[in-house]
Amino acid sequence: MIQCSIPVLCPSILRLAKDKVMGVLDQASKARKISLELQNVEFASELSGQMKKHAEDMETTYVTLSKLTQGNSPEEKPLKKILAEIATKDQWFEKAEARQCLTSVLLTQRWPEAKLRDKRI
Repeated sequence: MIQCSIPVLCPSILRLAKDKVMGVLDQASKARKISLELQNVEFASELSGQMKKHAEDMETTYVTLSKLTQGNSPEEKPLKKILAEIATKDQWFEKAEARQCLTSVLLTQRWPEAKLRDKRI
C-alpha cells in the first residue's frame, strides 16, 4: 500500500475508490439478476435471498461511496473503511456465484424435472 507523508488523502486511495464506484453498482445489478433467476429454482431460495440482500447492501455501498468520492477533499479513513467492506463483500460474492453455478449445473444434470418450480395459479 502506498503511504503519504503529508496529512492529506493519498491520490491512490481516492483513485481506487473512484474506480470501485461503478464496479459496486455492476455487482449489485448482477446479484439482483441472479436472485431473480434463483427464485424459480428449487432448493435455491436461501441463496436467492442472500443475493437479494447482497444487491441491496451493494446499492447502499454505491450511494455511500459516491458521496465520499465527491468533493475536493474527501477523508481517507472513511474511504479505507468502505474499501475494506467492499473487499469482504467481493469475496462473499465470488463464493456465492460459484454456489449459483454449481446449483444450476446439478439441477440441470441430475434433476431436470425439478429445475423449475411449477408456478401455475
